[in-house]
Amino acid sequence: MKFYFSSTLMWEATSREIVEMAKANGYEGVELWAQQVESCALDMNEWIQACQATNIKTIIHAKSWDLNYASVNEGIRKASIKEIKTSIDLARKVGSNVVTLHPPRCSLFVDKETKRRARQNLVEIVDYADLQDVHVSVELMEKIPKEFVTTPEEMADFIRDVKDSVSLTLDLAHCQSTEEFMAYRNKLSPISKFHITNKIGKKLHTPISEPGDLDIVQVLHQLKHDDVPVVVEGFAIGRNFERVRKETKFLKEWEKEQ
Repeated sequence: MKFYFSSTLMWEATSREIVEMAKANGYEGVELWAQQVESCALDMNEWIQACQATNIKTIIHAKSWDLNYASVNEGIRKASIKEIKTSIDLARKVGSNVVTLHPPRCSLFVDKETKRRARQNLVEIVDYADLQDVHVSVELMEKIPKEFVTTPEEMADFIRDVKDSVSLTLDLAHCQSTEEFMAYRNKLSPISKFHITNKIGKKLHTPISEPGDLDIVQVLHQLKHDDVPVVVEGFAIGRNFERVRKETKFLKEWEKEQ
């Protein structure tokens, strides 16, 4: 399997530390969050050099926090598109040909105009990515208020104007059950990447190495023949990097049993 981990599991690490953690533990690559690059002032020249030295691959996760390119506020929409385009620029700079993109949200309620703005601005984003030779993978979101791309049917409507130019990311913790994840996996196409974490009730993105509502072992078993990245997600601050070590140990123990 092509295991990656999210750079946000090592929020306080340097570029080199993240890449070397991936290399030392047999990961194929890292999904690097563009917001982390900016917020933590990660050195991208160091990142590029470390990846070249280790053959670690990079996927870029576009900025998403506080952004909404379907907002009723024109300034918010423009700023959101601009920030996402900088994420695409980052992908090109570090030699990544894939960027993960979140759909927008509704500001008040979902109506035809919200969906129109969403689709229109998605076209602008995808067209820009195409010019940079970067592929966009759109992520299916969780079923929470204001998200309106949370099912395969809603995704099909959202991407209908660019369906031949994008792929999809399926996030396990965005599904309400293991069974729903399996069903969505069969309905969504083409899937270019999986995100995996667990969940406990309404608390999302809990460790895969700890008990939760989702059957991680069953999911891994189902995905083991899929030739696409499986990204271990999560967020952890601190310098001991304990969570990424625990997640890695869990994956290695699972692999030994196969």
